Amino acid sequence: MAIEDIYDDIGGLGTFQVIIIVWLYGLKSMVGWSMMQMSFAAYGPDYTCTADTYTYSSPSVVSTLSNSSYSSEQPSSLILAIPIGSVLANLTNVCSVNGTSCSSYVYDGVKRTVVTEFDLVCDLKWIRSAITSVQMGGVMFGAFVAGQAGDLIGRKRTNYGFYLLGAIFNIVAMFSTTWQMFMVFRFIIGISIGAMLVIVIPYPAEFFPQRWRYLVTVVPTWPVGVLMFALCAWLLEDWTYLHLVCAVLHVPGLMGYFYIPESVRWLTVQGRTEEAYDVIKKMARANRKPVPHYAKGMLERIAELERETQGNGRNYSYLDIFSSKSMCRLTLIFAFHWCSLSIVFYGLSFAVSGLSGDLYMNIVLMTSVEVPAYLFNLCLTQRLGRRWTCFAFYVGAAIAAGGCVVVHLSDSSAVGKALITALCMVAKLCAAACWAANQTWVTESYPTVTRSLGYASANVAARLGGILAPFIVNPGDHPLLTYSVMATMMFIAVILTPLIPETKDLVLSETVQALEEYGVNGDAVNNVQKKLEHSDDSSNAEDGPQDEVYHIGDKLKDKEISEDHLQMHLLGDGDVKFVNNGKANGVAKQSTENGRGHNTIPL
Repeated sequence: MAIEDIYDDIGGLGTFQVIIIVWLYGLKSMVGWSMMQMSFAAYGPDYTCTADTYTYSSPSVVSTLSNSSYSSEQPSSLILAIPIGSVLANLTNVCSVNGTSCSSYVYDGVKRTVVTEFDLVCDLKWIRSAITSVQMGGVMFGAFVAGQAGDLIGRKRTNYGFYLLGAIFNIVAMFSTTWQMFMVFRFIIGISIGAMLVIVIPYPAEFFPQRWRYLVTVVPTWPVGVLMFALCAWLLEDWTYLHLVCAVLHVPGLMGYFYIPESVRWLTVQGRTEEAYDVIKKMARANRKPVPHYAKGMLERIAELERETQGNGRNYSYLDIFSSKSMCRLTLIFAFHWCSLSIVFYGLSFAVSGLSGDLYMNIVLMTSVEVPAYLFNLCLTQRLGRRWTCFAFYVGAAIAAGGCVVVHLSDSSAVGKALITALCMVAKLCAAACWAANQTWVTESYPTVTRSLGYASANVAARLGGILAPFIVNPGDHPLLTYSVMATMMFIAVILTPLIPETKDLVLSETVQALEEYGVNGDAVNNVQKKLEHSDDSSNAEDGPQDEVYHIGDKLKDKEISEDHLQMHLLGDGDVKFVNNGKANGVAKQSTENGRGHNTIPL
């Protein structure tokens, strides 16, 4: 038996799990808000020079600037005050006049961004992308640290510690007096974001049984947060107020610290079974269900297995997710997937100002496409599984990005630009849907003892993509490179996807040993489960127990496995042994037996 059995017996999807989902809304929506603030803060409106001194070198200057005011006290120079409006419309967004650089600027509109605050135009224009990249560097660092912290000190303390850090520095960032100061604070906010992205999915997922676990990733928390941000940006149009509102909205999520407990799985594999049992009782009480009589004993057996496998006090590190060929392949492919998704997703998100159309409308449209992405993910991951859902959306993103290349080369009209914007929306929809499926896939692919590390490694790769995204995905400055990189990376992801085992309908592994066996025998597990789901043959029960040993190479294509074959023993070296254990209900469950030769996975 496994922890999933306990969860099913205390309500499965009950009041406690609903509270978890609502709490998740509060946390991850604010993470989305914090991440996307630079899409507004880095917006640069039109500007004109003002109060500059230019060297008088030609009478044509006077005729060109006939409507400007100037002083003739010094015959060798001309002091110009360049007004906003129709006077010198042809000089809007220029950085110098007659060879002399502007010393200050006047900006169109009322938007107060860091660009207008610190004059990040002309020679300092590159600072906009640099701040975004520094933020993403913080996100990568936070993901790296939180992955280790989540498995070392627990999911709860890691989650709330970094969430509090984000709330504090959103307030501190308001008082930035230079762009350098703001950049430092965005780096620290990025650390909070990266840590939350690592822990905010595996942590709540560990409170759900297998059949409801997908709900953690299909709830559209991220787009809700970004849409809230877009609405507030439209209403406030001030980067300081946006940071303040974001900090205030962190408070409800922090209140969850007093109710949401530590992960049962983490407590169990750490040997803290009494605390894990207390959490089980709390969940049962919230769901109005009795605590199963076997719960405490089962938790102790899992803890004992972990002690026997790794020894008391074992602390896992990132080396453990590269400890074997199968785990190394798994980790590296997921890393590429997440890096490529990050480049497409964040590149298009941060580059909305480079697309045709209104800034706020582009933010809303680019975010709104994520909502159907979550709905598609909800339907397809339960029907097609994680692997083929990702495969389909990678193909869609590759086609959309390739379409952008074709349209860019063939049509430069307004219609062509609008079509490119639409194709970018399709690409982001596919990337968002694929990323949602990937979150479940990665969570299910690693055992409890290294789940945060595995999820963190994928997040670190994604943050590397996020650092590169502002420079690579920039349709305003170099569109052909943007669309070509997107199409190429999505195409490579299509090729790599079939190399990762499917995890649909499989329970979460508790130990590295169990994962290693799954990594070897994953295809056989899936084939057997499909046989069980579609088998009409239950007549073998009357023949008495039968043990059969098959090899992975057989793929079980010609074997009839009835529902009476309850247990599958993973013997090593690719051998799978099915043990008749009486009439089974066909529900996939997992347990571990103390023994050196095998783990047992009841089907």
